[in-house]
Amino acid sequence: MRPALVLAGALLWGCGPPPLPPPVRCNSPMIPPSTPTLVLTGDPWTLEVSFGTECDPPTAIEASVLDAENRVVPSTATLSAYVATVKFTPTTSGSHHVTARFQPNRGTVQLDIDVARDRSGEPGLDLALADATDLELGDAGVLVAGATVYRVDQGAPVALRAFSGPVRVIGDVVWARDGRDVWRFVATPQSDGGLTLEATPAAKLVMFGDFTYPTRDDIMGTYGNSVGYARTDGGAWSAHSIQLTVYGGWTHRLGGKFLAVSPMGTCLTDVTGTRDSGCSAGQIPGHYLGGDDLGLWLSRTFGLGGLDRYDGAALRGLAVPRGAAVSGTSAPRVEIGGREYLAVASPSALGYEYWGPIVSASSTTVATRVDAGVLRVRWR
Repeated sequence: MRPALVLAGALLWGCGPPPLPPPVRCNSPMIPPSTPTLVLTGDPWTLEVSFGTECDPPTAIEASVLDAENRVVPSTATLSAYVATVKFTPTTSGSHHVTARFQPNRGTVQLDIDVARDRSGEPGLDLALADATDLELGDAGVLVAGATVYRVDQGAPVALRAFSGPVRVIGDVVWARDGRDVWRFVATPQSDGGLTLEATPAAKLVMFGDFTYPTRDDIMGTYGNSVGYARTDGGAWSAHSIQLTVYGGWTHRLGGKFLAVSPMGTCLTDVTGTRDSGCSAGQIPGHYLGGDDLGLWLSRTFGLGGLDRYDGAALRGLAVPRGAAVSGTSAPRVEIGGREYLAVASPSALGYEYWGPIVSASSTTVATRVDAGVLRVRWR
């Protein structure tokens, strides 16, 4: 064999086949951070998904939307080069789950959105009131605004009585405080269309500290490291107090139990009896907002923003959209996109409601602005 041919064969054997190019990694589909995750029933909703150009664009899309009852919601899905679009119009409130899959093997996106119930068109009492806060509707035509009790009908409310301290209304019962004296009134309609407040019992109740936890027939109040409890059947008062083992933080009533949370710990105790029933309740994280005797609201102070609802046994979460402002106490409000939504709780789910431009909101009553000098007051 010639030496040149031997050398050429050796060179070919040593080089081998050329190296393969590195594999191309296709980036995951992207959802814009501005995608709304809280919308109103009846409002069209759009999701745009984009893809990087390092790979060929997807050729097919499969999309589905499921409502809070796991029912399929009609939707449309389209592809245009490196952008995919999913659209639907919600007709029911509650959490909706959106899924979109892209072929060939270009990934999957999933997103949960909350759909708020639209209650802005519901009827109410249109009252000639300037801007007012802490409005609560009761039975028998009673309205509490701040520390004043009104008789209301369509038109101008009639002031019945003003007090120096806080006032609450539960059904036909008005609880009012003057200094250290707490009074319980029953609103009684008169034959001439008027309304009277009758002290029932006739005797006042002396209570130190805060009184913020009444129901129709009983009341709780805190003073230092003690909680006072008083009850009536319309006759005399039956009252006692219990010393708390946890104090110096925030407190809340849950049914017949009293919840106290402080750096000392957490205590949920039954105060309807004359003896301390002992503490129960694990750690309850978050910033306390308020609530009612069925549950309380907390704003998360760690991780992803959101609201939590605690009923004395379990903690349930409600997502808050990115960039939303949270305010309110017994009825938390979430403001985003020029609208204010109210957080609501039912035994089965948490969600949102929309009432219009809110002036005042409690766990029972919502007041919205109709025009200058007129408020629309409605039951929740």
